[in-house]
Amino acid sequence: MPTATSRRTQYTEDQKAIVRAKYPQCRTVADKERLAEEVGVTSVHKLYNLASRLGVTRSNDEWARRPDEIIEAAANDPILSPKRLAARDPFFETSFDADSDDFLRRNFGRQTIEKIAFHLDKTVSAMLYRARHLGLRKPNKYWEGDQVSAWLCLDEEDWTALADQGLVRHQLTDRNGRVKMSVIATIAIARWLVRGNRWQRLVAERGADEFFCREIIESVADLQQRQTSWEPCSHLSASHTCQNSYAATSFSLFCADNDRYMAGCDPKCGVRQLRPEDLRPES
Repeated sequence: MPTATSRRTQYTEDQKAIVRAKYPQCRTVADKERLAEEVGVTSVHKLYNLASRLGVTRSNDEWARRPDEIIEAAANDPILSPKRLAARDPFFETSFDADSDDFLRRNFGRQTIEKIAFHLDKTVSAMLYRARHLGLRKPNKYWEGDQVSAWLCLDEEDWTALADQGLVRHQLTDRNGRVKMSVIATIAIARWLVRGNRWQRLVAERGADEFFCREIIESVADLQQRQTSWEPCSHLSASHTCQNSYAATSFSLFCADNDRYMAGCDPKCGVRQLRPEDLRPES
């Protein structure tokens, strides 16, 4: 019977040198896929295993500050443990300094989150996560469906089965009945992610965005513990743009955020009382 040592793939010193030099610089799954191809590793999972053995995946004490229920769930998981998750990246390898925080404070809700993320060389989900921790935004009730699909690495085949699991995409229409976008309730995402520690498996096996997963779980945990409250408008996106498809010219633009009114609190808005569930196409 072959031993575990004999089954382990053998890598050349050149391959190891490339991984040591470049793996810490990878920030996305696409980065790792390109590195895996360059090194000649057949999958991102095998690339991570090699990088872990070489000691170039960083650990961090951030795990100790996560919600207790998530820590407990991970500790009881037969596949993943807090010790292993502490080495995950890019979550634990992304740092925020005073300059980046100042730039985010000055521009959040005034520039697109994509531009902010590009300027600071970080991901959109990392910027939204940091913005909440800096008090620039509160948990939003709904997330855009395309974002959720991308960050959780879900495709259309996955979505056909997800409705039965409580993860429903609400199709929002304009006043003419045309579908403009889909949204998914934060609570529904959180329940789905924590069931059976699904979020950890998505991160480990599919390369799902850990910033987004933790954003959802932490937000709901804070709400349950009454440490925060929802954004004042159900249609306010995480980046403070309007997701109300009935809002005509205001749709997709930044919500009011000035000296008089905070985002989501402009009394001139005549459609914010409509729930996203009310804006779905008629069957």
